[in-house]
Amino acid sequence: MTRINKIVMHGFKSFAKRTEMLFNDNYNCVLGPNGSGKSNVIDALCFVLGKSSAKSLRVEKASNLIYNGGKKKNPAKFAEVSIYFDNQHKLFPVEHSEIKISRIVKEKGQSVYKINDKTMTREQILDTLSAAKINPDGYNIILQGDIVRFVEQPPQERRQLIEEISGISIYEDKKQKALRELDNVDARLKEAEIILTERETHLKELKHDRDQALKYKEMSDKIKECKASLVAVQIDRKDSEKQNIDEKLTDSNKKFESLKAEIEKLKKDIESKRSEIESINHEIEVKGEKGQLELNKHIENLRIDITKINSRIDTCNNEVQKITERKKNLAEEVENIQDKIKQLSEKKTWNEKQKSSVLKEKGILEIKIKQLKEKHNLDSIGDIEKLIEEIDKKADEMQREINSQREKQHELIREKDRIAYLVSTTEENIKKVINIEKEHHDQITKLKEMRENFKKSTLDLNKALDYDSTLSRQVAISKDSLRKAEEELAKLNARAVGIREMAYGDRAVQAIIEGKDKLKGIHGTIAELGHVDARFSLALEIAAGPRLKSIVVDNDETAARAIRYLKENKLGIATFLPLNKVRGRSASPEVKKLIDSRGCHGLAIDLVKFDDRYRNAFSYIFGDTLVVESIDTARRIGIGSARMVTLEGDLAETSGAMQGGFRDKKRQGIGFKEKELTENISQLEVKKAEYEGQLAGIENARAENEKKISNLRGSKAILEAEIIKMEKSMHLDSGDLDATKQRQKQLNEELAKVEKDIEEISNSIMVKNRELAQLKIQKQTHRSKVSEIRDPKILAELNTFSQKISQFSEEVINLDAELRNIDSQISTILVPEKEKSSQIQKQLEKEEASFKSESIELVKTLKEKNSSLKTKEDEAKEFYAKFKNLFAKRSKIEETISVISHVGGDRQQVVINYANEVKGDQKGALICVQTKNKKA
Repeated sequence: MTRINKIVMHGFKSFAKRTEMLFNDNYNCVLGPNGSGKSNVIDALCFVLGKSSAKSLRVEKASNLIYNGGKKKNPAKFAEVSIYFDNQHKLFPVEHSEIKISRIVKEKGQSVYKINDKTMTREQILDTLSAAKINPDGYNIILQGDIVRFVEQPPQERRQLIEEISGISIYEDKKQKALRELDNVDARLKEAEIILTERETHLKELKHDRDQALKYKEMSDKIKECKASLVAVQIDRKDSEKQNIDEKLTDSNKKFESLKAEIEKLKKDIESKRSEIESINHEIEVKGEKGQLELNKHIENLRIDITKINSRIDTCNNEVQKITERKKNLAEEVENIQDKIKQLSEKKTWNEKQKSSVLKEKGILEIKIKQLKEKHNLDSIGDIEKLIEEIDKKADEMQREINSQREKQHELIREKDRIAYLVSTTEENIKKVINIEKEHHDQITKLKEMRENFKKSTLDLNKALDYDSTLSRQVAISKDSLRKAEEELAKLNARAVGIREMAYGDRAVQAIIEGKDKLKGIHGTIAELGHVDARFSLALEIAAGPRLKSIVVDNDETAARAIRYLKENKLGIATFLPLNKVRGRSASPEVKKLIDSRGCHGLAIDLVKFDDRYRNAFSYIFGDTLVVESIDTARRIGIGSARMVTLEGDLAETSGAMQGGFRDKKRQGIGFKEKELTENISQLEVKKAEYEGQLAGIENARAENEKKISNLRGSKAILEAEIIKMEKSMHLDSGDLDATKQRQKQLNEELAKVEKDIEEISNSIMVKNRELAQLKIQKQTHRSKVSEIRDPKILAELNTFSQKISQFSEEVINLDAELRNIDSQISTILVPEKEKSSQIQKQLEKEEASFKSESIELVKTLKEKNSSLKTKEDEAKEFYAKFKNLFAKRSKIEETISVISHVGGDRQQVVINYANEVKGDQKGALICVQTKNKKA
């Protein structure tokens, strides 16, 4: 019997820390309340013994066996259970007196098994345990619910259980295993018989082929003997023919020499005629065509110059006419200004005379006043009058202040009356509201609620309207963004369609691509299957050339089917690249060395993006072509060292041939799908979808907001109608309920403040009236003193003189102002304007003189040009008449050469035909002789 010494658990289920349980030889029992982990001990025992089912361990997966930390503690990183067995009786196949079996499960659910801390497999663990008759899935351990299950089992299952416990089922398993092995052996024997049968059939076929080969060898030897006999006969016949041909050849050589001499003579005649033609052509070219071109060019330039001169003469005449009119207008303006200056000068002279006269009269009056004061001793009166004037000034100022304060007082009194009226009105409204509230308490409460609801509806409506405005702007922005995205996408799609249409421009290619679903196995054209950067697009198109239209297919059967389809429908010709047959062309080591050269971008095939299964097809198209920066780069690398294509589309072949020139940048040829174009289309499609989604969301939100606005407007209108109706029924105005006691208190405070201000102003007016009365008393006292000193007649005369002096002073002031005005007009307005007009006149005269002199010079030049044009036109007529004879002479010589060439050609052809005939017969005879010699 196997005894367990102890079991150790660490991080397994509820055992967070290392937990050790010891067992003795007697009966062992694990006790504890519910939830203390008794069942987890059994689970740990089953776990370490190798039980594989997670459900039997009461978890969903193996990683759930690790302690999770609960709510407050940290989870464990692994779960480990170790069991120690007593091995003193050597039940386990190990040397130790105690055996330790461990099982560790990690966070990802992997299990590690160990025996005495050495890592083992699960099968090794099970074999070790089976030596001690321990089976993790057996009945060494009886779990919860097993007893009930045993009792409720049917007889058949109970029998199986007894067989397992007694060990009989092991033999049954071995029996079934042996039967399965026998079945496998029978199957292998049948397979061997089939293979032997096939081999026998193959041997029979090989024997038949051997017999046929032997028969072929025998017949082949007989054919060779017959051929040798036939050749010998033919050689004899050809020998006699060769002798006849040699005789003919001797005669023909003589005839050939005579004809050759005649041909040489004809060639010399042709050469002389041709040299004559060349001299005529040279003369025509040197004196004729170049001179004629220069003459025509000179004539054309003269005509253009004459047209320009005529146009410039008309322009000059028009400008002179305009200048004349402008000078006339300026002269009139100068005359007007001169008249104004004259009038103002006359007025100024009169004002100066008037001023001197007034000043003279004023001086006479001042002398008279001085003499009068000295005669009657009136200087002291002046001091008193000054005091009276000062008193009058103070009195006037004080009176003005009193009047201003009185106006303020009146305004405050009016404000007081207004506030008092509002107070009384407010009191009446409050009393009215109190009475109505008493009579219609419920209705007033309802009216207040309706007013609150009305205010709330108004606020909500304003918010909704603001939100609607915001949504409208967002809709406009989204629609604009969507429109731009759609326009850009349409442009890119049109470009992509254009590229695709050009790629499928061939009728046959287009028919195959359109029928790819029907034909099966069609992948597409090379242009369609490759993606390139826009920078290398042109270079790769030129490198591939017409092969861009080649169609990639699965295999040669698909290609044959597609070719038959084109023939049957008379659709044209297309090139097919079967993936199972096409062979790629790899770059040679010499070309690979050139890849790192300055200005080289690499192999063309490396600059194309394609599916790897099409590599052979693309390698066949591009081979070892290099893409370089320019034709100068290709020359530096070495023309002929490799096939090179530039970014501008120039091509250099390995043969040394070079192709290139101007290419239209806007061309739309057969092209690869540009990587940027495809990416831009994808990005724009995503953007378009986003804009459409945003627009749909905004429009939905706007529709809902519009419904809300409609509902709020309806409810607001209903509330407003109800409020007006209720106010009318209770005889209330819409503002009556707002006249509260707070408003009454505020009006009373304003009224008290106004009354206080009125009182302060009244006191101030009283004080100032007292001061004014004192000033009047002082003034009266001073006047009494003056009255005592003055004689009424003298004072009257003095006052008369003073008044006249005041009048004269006013006249002088007015005259000075008018004189300053006149000087200002003359100096700042009229004189500068006159000077400006004079300057403009001088400038116009210069321009007029310039245009007139230019017109005179142009007329002279025009006469010279017309004369020169007439001379050149006459020269052109003589020139054509002179070289017309040379053209006729050249035509006659060319006709003569043609006749001579025709005669010489006939002679030469006769010689060549005859020589070829003789030589052919001679060659045939020689071949026969040589064949005979070889056979011999």
